[in-house]
Amino acid sequence: MQALNKACEGQRHDSGVTLVEVIIASAITVTVLGSIIYSVATGVRINYMNAQQVAAFGLCREKLEEMRDMDYADVTGAKFPKETSVRIGHLGGREGIALLGERECVITPYVSGPAGKSVTVTVRWTYLGKSHEERLDGAIYRIE
Repeated sequence: MQALNKACEGQRHDSGVTLVEVIIASAITVTVLGSIIYSVATGVRINYMNAQQVAAFGLCREKLEEMRDMDYADVTGAKFPKETSVRIGHLGGREGIALLGERECVITPYVSGPAGKSVTVTVRWTYLGKSHEERLDGAIYRIE
């Protein structure tokens, strides 16, 4: 038996991993996974912000088109008061909670040049504690 033990001593191989190697591999894995999760979360947030901006621009365009469909004399600031509680989207991707903002129209007649009015439609909202704004400028001319 002693002869067998002496023969095996020369062939001994350490095929396991040490605790230090496991800790280093775990740290690398956690760092990589953390970076991936952060990148995905940032991408989702940016995508949602872009969706809000597209929705706000659509609300601006909708109001400008409404003005263009009206008779020129009827397009006045009194006909388009400031709107509050305009739905921009849903809060944080949750369908049940509406993200609300306000829409304002500023109509200014041209002082010189062709008979027309300058129109600015602005939508403002707050998301994650930051104020956001989307604005659309246009013109409406009298056709005679």
